[in-house]
Amino acid sequence: MSKLFKSIKAVLKAAIVCAAILAAPAIAKAQTYGTVTASAVPSALTTAVATNCTATFDCRYNRNIGVYLQAAGSNSTTANVTAVFKRSLDGLNYDTLSPATVIMALNNTTTAGVATNFDMGGIGFLQLQYVTNAAAVGISNLMVQVSFKPAQ
Repeated sequence: MSKLFKSIKAVLKAAIVCAAILAAPAIAKAQTYGTVTASAVPSALTTAVATNCTATFDCRYNRNIGVYLQAAGSNSTTANVTAVFKRSLDGLNYDTLSPATVIMALNNTTTAGVATNFDMGGIGFLQLQYVTNAAAVGISNLMVQVSFKPAQ
């Protein structure tokens, strides 16, 4: 009987080692989170203007992308500031018909911010196309930030 128990014990040890080896990649896969500020965005926009941008974000390893938009009016206004993003599968050819947008109402001269989330699915790249200021006054403290969290 002790020979049988020894062989069962050896098989169990081998099974535990195999399970640990197979589980190691999943255990070692750490969640990382990071933000990137779009450097091509000016910190201020004049009255009722759109500014072209070319900040491109590689989203191939990130299913969910967070976007933060902030700005303040130079005078009393609650008009909208809009950030418009184009999507691409390959980083070369961008969708021009159905952009992803983030719209934020200004809070007079107080810096306002809005955060939202894009589910990228199979889309590999996101490019900030332009930011518009619909206000009859200039805006300041303009910032567009993108955050990445890898898909699981």
